[in-house]
Amino acid sequence: KQWYQRRVAITAGEFALEKVGIDVASGGIWSDYVQFIRSGEAAGSYAENQKIMAIRRVYQRAVMMPLSNVEQLWRDYSTFEQNVNEIIAKKLLEERSRDYQNARRVAKDYEATTRGLIRGAPALPPQNNGDERAQIEKRKKYRLRLCVDTTA
Repeated sequence: KQWYQRRVAITAGEFALEKVGIDVASGGIWSDYVQFIRSGEAAGSYAENQKIMAIRRVYQRAVMMPLSNVEQLWRDYSTFEQNVNEIIAKKLLEERSRDYQNARRVAKDYEATTRGLIRGAPALPPQNNGDERAQIEKRKKYRLRLCVDTTA
């Protein structure tokens, strides 16, 4: 029964990552999912290797995403690989480094573009005040940035 419940939770975690895992604010979901997989018990060397591979796959997917906490996820992934096998860790980290650097750059760029942008503001009739004009300019820059990113 416990095995079945865990399997359902893993399926739910994968579903969540598939649906919202690309959102810049979804880093917590990635971290929680890694911790959930790590918390599972593995009986025997085969099960332990399966667990290591599952954790590795999640980390490798996460560090390719432009997440707000991608730097922390990279540090955690690095530590994980070092603890598993220092020799293999160097190779695996080198292989993922370019993807991580790109995700990190995009995340920082996104954060700079959206800094000060109030995304949850209600739609109200225009007041034409300074704060509203500033938000309009920030939204224009944000939209322009989205257009540039999708055409590149």
